[in-house]
Order: sequence, then structure tokens, then C-alpha cells
Amino acid sequence: MNIEDSLPNAHTHLPVNDSPWCIQVLTGKDLISIEKPNPENLFTVGLLPEDLQFSNLNLLWNKLEYFSQLENCRGIGECGFDKRYSNPELQLLWVEKHIALAEKLKKPLTWHIVGKWASYLNISGLYPTHITWLLHGFQGSVSLAKQLLPTECWFSFGAALLSNPNAQASFQFIPIEKILLETDANSELNLDTLYQQGAKLKNLTLEEFILKIRSNFKTLFDQR
Repeated sequence: MNIEDSLPNAHTHLPVNDSPWCIQVLTGKDLISIEKPNPENLFTVGLLPEDLQFSNLNLLWNKLEYFSQLENCRGIGECGFDKRYSNPELQLLWVEKHIALAEKLKKPLTWHIVGKWASYLNISGLYPTHITWLLHGFQGSVSLAKQLLPTECWFSFGAALLSNPNAQASFQFIPIEKILLETDANSELNLDTLYQQGAKLKNLTLEEFILKIRSNFKTLFDQR
């Protein structure tokens, strides 16, 4: 087995090889193109802000609800707020639908936030939650992380951990019990390299670090 198949990957849009340690993320284009997820792959499913341009949103949501109840669906999302799209009211409407579904199914909710942290902080105050909210691809400052931690969220780090000083400082600041790693849509990102960097920043051996992230992964996604 490739070593990367045994390293937890909390969020990827890339093809998955039936790994029990990998979460494949399905979004609007996947809901359009596939009839049913591979039963051997763990996945989450949601609508991105960019997906809200589709004309058949209600049909996509019906399919999403069906996918979400499958045993190998381990979370809802990604969904969220994105400053690149000029539909904030629509984004809020669909975020609230994702929150309600995740709460109903008692599954974690993965967030996509681009430049709209105030919107996230606002809605986190409006919706006291009994599920975990996972902030994927986090690369914000320590100051931002301090604002976010009281919302009881978790943080998933990707390629930014290799070169972004903000991401590295936040990674060192955030408790390891709230951390996961991911490749997202980056086919050039070596997951093993990411784990070596994570271990170095947390001042742990690679084995110690992997064991801690595996424990986090199982806590969040292994709901059987």
C-alpha cells in the first residue's frame, strides 16, 4: 500500500482509491455527473457558493439529501461564504439548509470560507451546534484563529502549511486535538510532505503526529 493511503486526508476533490483514511468531497458538479457515490469511498457532500449559479438547485438538493443518508457519507459540505460571488443572501440561505441537514443527521459540517469570516462568526453565534464544524483549507492568522476557537470548530490545513507564515503560526497555536490535514484539489501536493511539516511544527516525531491526526480523523468521521 502507498504510504499516503494510510495518512488521513480530511478533504480532497481528487480521485480516491478506496482508502479508509480519505474523505472525498462531492459538490454540485459531482451531483450532476454521478448517479451514486462509490460505496467503498468515504465522502462528504455539499453545495459550494459557486454551485448556486446552477438553475436546478432544488433537484441537486434532493440528490444531495439522498447521498447524505448513505452509510459512507461521513459529513455535510463543503458549503459556506465566498466574497468572489455577489449573492450573499443566497449563500446564507443555502448555508442554513446545510446546517439544518447536518444537525438532523448528526454529521460534521465542512466549511468553505473566502474573505467572509465575519459572516461565519455571525452565523456561529446564531446557531449553537451539537456537531463539529470543520474549517477546511485554513490559512488565517493567529488573531483570526483566536476568534474562531470559541465556536468549537476544527481546522484542516493544506498546502499553505508548507509556505504560508500565517498558516504555520496558527497551526502551532491551535490545539492538535482540533487539527486535520488535507490535499483539497491540489494534485501536486504530497501528503507525506505535509505530514512531515506538521510534525515539525508541532515538535513531534512523525509517528506521534500521525497517530494524533488518525485519532482526530476517527473522532470526526468514524460514526459507525
